[in-house]
Amino acid sequence: MSPYHPSLDPVAEHPFTRALRTWEAWSSADTWQQVVTNARQQGRDLGTLGDLEELTSGPDPLEALRANRAVVETMTGWQWHAMRAAREQGCGWHEIGQALGREPEQTRRDYLTAVEQRQLAARAMPELGRLLHHETRWRDVADDNDADRAHQQSRTHAHRPIPYWGRDEGDREG
Repeated sequence: MSPYHPSLDPVAEHPFTRALRTWEAWSSADTWQQVVTNARQQGRDLGTLGDLEELTSGPDPLEALRANRAVVETMTGWQWHAMRAAREQGCGWHEIGQALGREPEQTRRDYLTAVEQRQLAARAMPELGRLLHHETRWRDVADDNDADRAHQQSRTHAHRPIPYWGRDEGDREG
């Protein structure tokens, strides 16, 4: 057992939870290391902070970076669930892409890739497939909806030139 992992049954703890706990432990220890260093440089009394060794101890940076990668990859892998829910609520790909900081078409491709991967896993491993609860309608929510069509239409109208009404070429001054 390490000082930054509470005593949990390692089998029961999800790898994501373990990775997040590791990242948070490193981040907290790193922050406290900076606080302690700055306070010492300024000659401040650190006696009220408690056990400085405990506050500044944590995983090494490489372990933290591996944990960070695991957290990011897991969260990215889970994004499609929220994308599906947003689509089922009528959100357009431009809105979902904006929320993720991505272009709408890239967001749509990422969603379809995740759904296809889940479908392939469900087919390849029928026992797992029942646990995954894959539904074919998840692919259908990628099709254009009212929000997508409205967004496409607004972009089309936004790029049209404004007509010059009420005068012909001979009436222009200047």
